[in-house]
Order: sequence, then structure tokens, then C-alpha cells
Amino acid sequence: MKSAVSLQTLAEQIEDEQLELRGLGFGWAEAGEEGEGPAPRRSPRRLEFAAGREAARLALRRVGGNQNAALAVGPRGIPEWPSGWRGSLAHSRGLAIAFACKSEFCDGVGADLEHFGRLRPRTVSHVCTPRELEGWSGEAQARVATCLFSLKEAFYKYQSPLLGLAPRFQDLVFSLEQTDEAHSPRIHVVAREGILAAPELDPFFKNLDFRLWQTDALVCSLVERPRVLR
Repeated sequence: MKSAVSLQTLAEQIEDEQLELRGLGFGWAEAGEEGEGPAPRRSPRRLEFAAGREAARLALRRVGGNQNAALAVGPRGIPEWPSGWRGSLAHSRGLAIAFACKSEFCDGVGADLEHFGRLRPRTVSHVCTPRELEGWSGEAQARVATCLFSLKEAFYKYQSPLLGLAPRFQDLVFSLEQTDEAHSPRIHVVAREGILAAPELDPFFKNLDFRLWQTDALVCSLVERPRVLR
């Protein structure tokens, strides 16, 4: 119940930005519970899958898309969005979010949703560089690490249909700068390492838009690149 309330708070933060005015639709959903009776029971995973599709259809509907789109599972498990549309969805422990945009407005979308307090130290050391965690400690460091993980997940989901690179989380180094709105820090890409440092990828990174929203329990990240600067 607490997570669902937190997701609603997160959704309110995102909707306050009126993303529809930029051609970007947002949707969210909570996995339902099975009722009693003779009907076959669905696993939590299938319920979460259904919630993701519900969120995706809501995102499409909000910007004039086909809310009845099939959204079949494509290569590598990536949803197949309707022709002429780009989108991304994410799940976390029964909750789901999605973003959608016409391809004439953006060349891709990557989204992620995470619960705070779930990253193990080994995962943190695999995802985050010492530079990114410098100056943070204790619970604050754990939250920053989750935000960084979410941002990098969203980035690799964005680039997957475009570049098809395998995730190497420490190849992308971020800095999070606090703003007057504590739930939405300013994000800077401060370094690209490994294959991401290749000069031929400079145009790919130009004008990438990174966004992040957070509550006490959840963090949502979005990566997109508008075709026309807004």
C-alpha cells in the first residue's frame, strides 16, 4: 500500500511538468490482485506485466496514440510500440510506469523505476564509480546509488534499439546537483568511458535529456532526445 501511495505521489510530480505539451505521454498502473473463484490464477510476474501494458496504453492515449495497441514482446524482451511511436516502460515490485512519444518528436525513450533500499553493496560497486559517490555516505549514499542505477538503466534502454550496446554501467558517469525541488535534481553527464567515449558517438549524446523524479520510496528516470529542441 505504501508503495502504491508513493507511486501516486511520483506520478503527480511527473504530471505537474505537463509533458503532454512536449508530445510526451506518461502512464502508470499498479498490478491488480487475483480475485477468488475458479478462474486460473496469474503469477505476480504476469500481473506486473499486465500493469506495464496498462501504463503504456495510458501513455499512448494521453498523446493521441492507439490505446488498444497490442504491444507485443519483441527482440530481447523489448515491447513493440505502434508504428510511428517510441516508448519505454518499467516495473518494480508490482508497480509500472511508461512514457510514449511520436517518432516525429523524439528518436527514442528510455525509462526506469526502482524502489530505494534494494541495491546490494556488490551491485553498487558494479554500477557506480567512486567519483559519483564521492561526498556521500550512509543512507544518502544508498539513495544516490539507486538514482544512478536508475539513470543508467534508462539510458541503456534508450540506446538499445538504436545502438544495441551491452550495458557497462561505469562507462557513463553522472553528477547529481540538488535544486530547489528536492525530488528532481539537475543531472550532468561528466564523463564517458570505454566504447561510450568514441568520438563517433558525440552526435548521439548531443541534446540527450535526462530526468529524474523521486519520493521516499521510489525513483523514476527518463532519457529521451527530442528531434526538435523544445
